[in-house]
Amino acid sequence: MITMLGIGLMAILIILPLLAASVFRVDALKTVFAAFAKMLVRVGVLGAAVYYLVEAGSVWLDVVFALVFIVYTIITVIVQAKLSVRSYLLPVCAGMFVALLVTGGLLYFVNHSADRGISGHFLLPVIALLSGSMVEPMAHSLSVYYMGLRHHNHLYYYLLGNGATRSEALNYLMKRAIEKSLVPGMRQMSGLVVGCSPVLMWTMIMCGVPVLDAAFFQVLIVLAVFAATVLSVVVAVWTARRYVVDGYARIKSEAVKLDSVTEQNIENNEQNI
Repeated sequence: MITMLGIGLMAILIILPLLAASVFRVDALKTVFAAFAKMLVRVGVLGAAVYYLVEAGSVWLDVVFALVFIVYTIITVIVQAKLSVRSYLLPVCAGMFVALLVTGGLLYFVNHSADRGISGHFLLPVIALLSGSMVEPMAHSLSVYYMGLRHHNHLYYYLLGNGATRSEALNYLMKRAIEKSLVPGMRQMSGLVVGCSPVLMWTMIMCGVPVLDAAFFQVLIVLAVFAATVLSVVVAVWTARRYVVDGYARIKSEAVKLDSVTEQNIENNEQNI
């Protein structure tokens, strides 16, 4: 329940870091309040929307809201990874939707086995947890793939010149992207409890959920996010092949925003091939 005591506690929690910063003369007042204001606006809008969706109890409204949330997540991934919208929009969409369908579907069977139907209480939190947790690792992995195409294209043409197929030449860059997608999940699993607090488990215990059930669900969500991230990167990178390489196995300059010097080097490599 929202009480004056809770609001006062929030004020104390925001004032304490500001006092510590002021003691050491760290000018962070505007930055902290700007971040706090953004958080309040976003959480307020999201909370109001989810409240009315849960009250309405309409599965179709939940699906529409989930689709809007997924689209916003896809745009965030593309912006953070600094990708070409024209070349990577469909691959990122494919990766995100396939990952959410597979992992979300598996979580739905767990929920269904507990004699609970699909509703806003299940659909919205699962979509938000999975898609929100996938943004940073997916953006970083696709950025690695994108930068590899841009700055290490000479390796791609070298492999082609030595008899490799287009898929074999791209596999090295794809391998690096998948490796990057594995790192956050492994770090979270290995550091859970100490390095990374199991917030979901503690929250469920505070809400009265049995400890074993809360611990099981925490592990399940971590594994689901890990699987969804890797699967989304694999599908996105695999789908992006047709958008970054033309029919003659040449890297499209508009797909990776190559500069004039790099384009000239590519032309020289093609002549050597």
